[in-house]
Order: sequence, then C-alpha cells, then structure tokens
Amino acid sequence: DDFDCISIADAINKANEAGDAGTSEKFYVYGTIVKISNPTYGEMTISDGVNELYVYGATDEAGTLYGSLTGDKPIAGDEIVLYGKLKTYKGTAELDRSVIKAFKHVEKEIDINDYKASTILAARDAKEAEKVKLTGVVANITYANGMIPDGFILVDNTSSIYVYGSDIAQLV
Repeated sequence: DDFDCISIADAINKANEAGDAGTSEKFYVYGTIVKISNPTYGEMTISDGVNELYVYGATDEAGTLYGSLTGDKPIAGDEIVLYGKLKTYKGTAELDRSVIKAFKHVEKEIDINDYKASTILAARDAKEAEKVKLTGVVANITYANGMIPDGFILVDNTSSIYVYGSDIAQLV
C-alpha cells in the first residue's frame, strides 16, 4: 500500500516496449517470489498468480547483493516489492538490478508426509517440484561474502549435494 506498484503484466509490457535498452524510468513491482534461481545475486522469478517476471539481481538500499544480506531476507513464497528498470534480455522481460523495498514472509504449512525419503543420488534425478527428505552428514559449511554462512554440503553413502539456506547459521 505504501508503493505505487505496477502490475506484473504492465511490467512485462513496459519491458517489451523498451527492449534491450531498457526503460529510463524505474518502477515498483509487487509479486510473490516463485523461486530464487541464483541466491548469490538475488536472481528470482516473481508472480501475481497469472504472469511471471524474471528479476535480474536484487539488492538492499545500500547496494548489498542478496547473498550478502545479513539478517532477515525474502525467500520463495514471500510477497515482495522491488524497484528497478525494466528491459528485455534475449527476448525475455525482466526487472533489472532492482532494490528490495519491502517484503512479507508468508509461512507455509509443511506436512512431512508430503515428502518422500530419498538418497542424495536418487534426489538428483527427482523432478524440480518433487519433495524429498534427505539424511546425511554435513561435510562442509559454505560462506558468502563477509564469511556469512549461506549453505552446506550434505553427504550420504550415495553422493553429495549443496543445500542453500538462510537458517544455516544454526549449524555454525
């Protein structure tokens, strides 16, 4: 309510009109985070339930990249307001290098029965939306800029996998 957001459909239209050169003006865009495709740079996809918009990089007001943000930050499923220029890249509309203006965590109920126990090797072949439950040993904690824990390597007797997560600080 504090921002004069344009719809994702309008954002896509403005990006397509501006093309690869992008808009000279910046816009506020509101949506729900569908996924974070690059947690270091904050590349994500947001949606209004009908349309989706790719976000190329997200920072805080000071310009700190998403992966280096300390404390609370938006995750998939959260509602978010971003502010940035719109453009296309290789024909795809995107919000370019935006600033996170506001976000609201949306808690989802998790039913453990929806998850299937799996080995790490089998999980690698799972479909993107498939829910798996893994058991293993934390072999290594990974760190972002400023030595901020941002994930870990989980190992079982079949393979290993990188797990990104903002609650990793509990392991340190």
